[in-house]
Amino acid sequence: MNPVRKFIPRQVRFTLSLRLTLYFIVFGIVVGYFTFLMVTVITTHEYLHLAVDTLMTLTRDIAGSEKEDFVPRILNKRHDDLAETVRLVNRLIAKSRTSVSFRYYIHDAKDGAWRRIYLDGANYFRARPAEPEKVPQLREALRKRLVKSSDFYYGRSDTVTMMIGLSPERSGRHHVLEIDANREGVYGFIRRNRNIVSLFGVVLVVFSALLGKLFAVRISRPIHRLSDEASKAASGDLEIQFTVRRSDEIGVLADSLNQMTGRIRNDVGEIERRMKAMEAMNRIDKAVLSSISRTDLLDRVVGIVSSLFPTGSIAMVLRNQERGGFDILNFYRGGGRGMLEREPFVPDLMIGGDFVQGARTLSQMILRHPERSPQFVKKFLDMETGSLLNVPIVISDVYLGSLLMIKAETTGFTDEEVTTVTMLADQTGVALQSVKAFEEKENILLGIMLALTKSIDAKSKWTAGHSERVARLAEGLAMRIGFGEKELRTLTFSAILHDIGKIAVPEFILDKPSLLTREEYEVIMQHPSVGAEIIYDIPSYGNIVPGILYHHERWDGGGYPLGLRGDEIPLNGRLISLADVYDAITADRPYRKGMDPADAVEFMSENGGKMFDPVLGASFLEMLRDLGGRG
Repeated sequence: MNPVRKFIPRQVRFTLSLRLTLYFIVFGIVVGYFTFLMVTVITTHEYLHLAVDTLMTLTRDIAGSEKEDFVPRILNKRHDDLAETVRLVNRLIAKSRTSVSFRYYIHDAKDGAWRRIYLDGANYFRARPAEPEKVPQLREALRKRLVKSSDFYYGRSDTVTMMIGLSPERSGRHHVLEIDANREGVYGFIRRNRNIVSLFGVVLVVFSALLGKLFAVRISRPIHRLSDEASKAASGDLEIQFTVRRSDEIGVLADSLNQMTGRIRNDVGEIERRMKAMEAMNRIDKAVLSSISRTDLLDRVVGIVSSLFPTGSIAMVLRNQERGGFDILNFYRGGGRGMLEREPFVPDLMIGGDFVQGARTLSQMILRHPERSPQFVKKFLDMETGSLLNVPIVISDVYLGSLLMIKAETTGFTDEEVTTVTMLADQTGVALQSVKAFEEKENILLGIMLALTKSIDAKSKWTAGHSERVARLAEGLAMRIGFGEKELRTLTFSAILHDIGKIAVPEFILDKPSLLTREEYEVIMQHPSVGAEIIYDIPSYGNIVPGILYHHERWDGGGYPLGLRGDEIPLNGRLISLADVYDAITADRPYRKGMDPADAVEFMSENGGKMFDPVLGASFLEMLRDLGGRG
């Protein structure tokens, strides 16, 4: 930073208007200075010519009509009239600021001497030898006819000398006229003419300031306006228009700023659009990690895409090759979830062969006449007129379905909108592929777990189907109290696998027809911990462990394996406990007969607040009554 600038108060810093005014003042001063130089040079030139013309006239008068050398006729003779004329010329010249003096030299060819002619006090013209240092200059004047000591004038006091070579006819002598002009400098002129210079200076400065101010306002006002509008544009108001109506460079600048702002506005819009698209793609990636099913994933994806186009509608359709049509899985209108038909399936016969084939390619459909709109568009997409964009979802050259965009306007979709939706559709395809791979792995693992559970249930004819029945009861109670899909899926896995730890319990204990001994009961009490250890070692399934580990805990703290009490027991453990006990007491065992539904309900009711969560127990009993007492 300029160290001087920081000490200048903001209010007195030079503005463009002030700078232009100062420039005009400086320009006026420079013009005045050069005017002085020009006038001085012209005056000097005029007085030199006046002196030359005067002397030449005198020379012709003296020479007369004889045209011979006049010097011998005037030397050593008194010439009052000629002397008075010379003195008059000197007095006239002395009144100017440029004083002129002249000297006359002759060169005699006979003896080769240079002599100077001068007028003494008695009006006699005399001759004397020329100064030795003058001789080279005099010779040069004869050779060049004219010699000047200086061709330039810079405003300082100086003396310019001019020598003119003359050679009268029928003369054996050469003549040289030397003229000295003493030019007054600018400082001397100012001192000598203070009042005039002051007045002229004031007039010049005022006139320059007024003229500078006029031009400055003319130039700076539109620039200030452009600057203010540019500041607004820089602060984010890219809708600003530069409204200078001029055809000069400032008008061109305004047009250029408008073009630049327009390009910036378009670029910012494109950047914002791409950022929103990238954010949506990132949200889709996160949805892949947090979704528990394909349906859940696609619902989230369509919701994300819908947030980018809040004024239109978004639908996700998947190809159902087995049924010969399309499943409409999700439909969002105006950024919110829309209503679907009870059977959101569109058969190929309703769509038509051309439309079915066209769904595999990126295409737009403009519907301007309701009577010409396809039936499936009216029925399933609630659309009679508008624009429909079909973006296919293709993975490994396999068509999976389409992302449909709908808007009421019949202007179609812009290239930017098509590009954005295509990017999101591609990302959706990648997400579908990831979820599909996850579901396949999960189904394989779940199949193994179910097979293992069935094999455990099959160890005893008394427990066959027990895990599946517990899972159904626990699911029904969870849905009644408002479980979401993700929580419900975790509970189901926990319920199905809640007895997986019995793989470590010998069959003779499971099928013993009499009461178990203390040692045998301790073996049974280990199965929740054993089951939890088995599941805990499986990656990504740690969330189902609590339901397995705590399904034998009691509300009053008398359960196992940790003796937890009340709300200390995880919710899934409390839910599975209700379903497990109910199925166990209603089923036959080798050592007893199963209770009838009425007795079982009474037992469950009596143990609310003892074995079971009283609130969940009440909801469980309501569910049983709705089921007619059946599990």
